Amino acid sequence: MLNIRFEQKLHHRMIANARERDRTESVNNAFNRLRRLLPTIPSNRKLSKIEILRLATSYIRHLNNICQAIKWFGLYILYNNINDQS
Repeated sequence: MLNIRFEQKLHHRMIANARERDRTESVNNAFNRLRRLLPTIPSNRKLSKIEILRLATSYIRHLNNICQAIKWFGLYILYNNINDQS
């Protein structure tokens, strides 16, 4: 009876370990995909996960600033075109 319980616990532990390995691999793959989207110099430099997250956050802010600048520039052009026509 004791041997059966030990084997059951061992089986459950092996399943849990496999699940954790799959989860870890999935997280690492996601970080690698994110890393490939980020511009860095040099591009082959190995980054830690926290560096990837910080760089991604910074890059998103940068892209957002560009979008805001384009939006305001577009409004500026539109405003000037309307004033030039009147």
